[in-house]
Amino acid sequence: MAKADRTDEVNRILIMYDTMRRGREVHKEAFCMEHGISERTFERDIEKVRIFLSENYSGQRADYIPSRNRYQMPGSCENGELSFSELALILKILKNGQVLEKNEFEGFARSLQSVAEKRKKDAVEKLIRQEISQYEEKEGQEAFLKLFGDLLECILERNIIRLKMKGNSQGKKRIRFYPVAVEYQGGEFYLLGY
Repeated sequence: MAKADRTDEVNRILIMYDTMRRGREVHKEAFCMEHGISERTFERDIEKVRIFLSENYSGQRADYIPSRNRYQMPGSCENGELSFSELALILKILKNGQVLEKNEFEGFARSLQSVAEKRKKDAVEKLIRQEISQYEEKEGQEAFLKLFGDLLECILERNIIRLKMKGNSQGKKRIRFYPVAVEYQGGEFYLLGY
């Protein structure tokens, strides 16, 4: 195989992969015509993409849609949309963490819905309704999202805040605190600073 042919093959495969990764479909006949290849060469190229995806353990795959004679990667979306599986994963993590009040969780879920895959609108709506109905907040749960946003803003603007310290022998003490990060670990949020 000549070096130019090898380069063409690599470029073709990368174009094929990138097109599907962006949530677009690869039409077999159009791709063959555009790149001057046979359907047999196309099949070899798509197989290389499939092998790459399976060996990469990415969870992605290249599916053939017979009715449209096209290939696509399910869950890959263009325009920054969340795939259905990405949306489901985020909602499951949030629901399990029980950090938000139920109304905050619902608002957050609806915000995520607005950036979810448009082509799976009905499935997304069903998932959102299901997750909201199953959400159980902790007893005594307080609003968290606004506080979290305020803390992030203080960190970005490098503001010093005053904190009330509880539990010391002299009662409640106010301290000046310079926050640098908010971290989440083991089901708890931690405010880091000095």
